Amino acid sequence: KFAGSEGLRYSGNLGITGTSNRTFFSVQQVTPGSGRIFDLSDGSVASNRQHYAMSVDSSVAISYRFNGGSQVFSSTNAAEQYLLSGYHDGPNIDDGFFFRNGSALTQSSASTSAMATSDTQLDIGGLNPNNLNITGTMQELLFYASDQSSNRSGIESNINNYFSIY
Repeated sequence: KFAGSEGLRYSGNLGITGTSNRTFFSVQQVTPGSGRIFDLSDGSVASNRQHYAMSVDSSVAISYRFNGGSQVFSSTNAAEQYLLSGYHDGPNIDDGFFFRNGSALTQSSASTSAMATSDTQLDIGGLNPNNLNITGTMQELLFYASDQSSNRSGIESNINNYFSIY
């Protein structure tokens, strides 16, 4: 559970690096506000740092960012528990596909950026761990260093069966 004032940080090698093919699944319930659900990065604080992040903004829009580029998706009701998932099958941010409770999210804007990340740091529920913190709960977070699009519906079904989300 995150109270908006702290996050979790892991520093080490997670094996999710390079320029393409990654998948994530997360279960959370967060209140509106600017915050990072997760941020996988090189640990730098520079504006051009390598990072791969999922955020919730004040209008409860879901945004996905890395290396200065972003994809912003339709609003969601953050007051509810939900399952977010996404995968990339190419080297750019706009090669991503994202889902909420198994349904595709509608992209409302995007800026192109090449994906290239190193994975020396993972922040969950915030950034640095005292910045852009979320208020709410995170129940599951899975990363794959591969395109799991062919397994997505099965993984989502398994997660939904466990948490009874939708």
